[in-house]
Amino acid sequence: MKQFEPPAGEGYQLWGTTTEGEPRSPVFETLDELCEWCAENDTVFADIKATKEEWKEMLDADFVHAKVGNIVFT
Repeated sequence: MKQFEPPAGEGYQLWGTTTEGEPRSPVFETLDELCEWCAENDTVFADIKATKEEWKEMLDADFVHAKVGNIVFT
């Protein structure tokens, strides 16, 4: 199992939590930049994508999820 450590310094980076806890994005100076990158380059669950605004709302709430109908994937 490979261990990852967060980079030193200030910044915003998306990390996965379902496996070893690996970085999923580059480090950005602002949350807006990270959310823009996530909207274009990552998924919330499986192949479900979110907009920049949805990413920001989820990251502000510390609850990344996908909702399909009445089912919520976390």
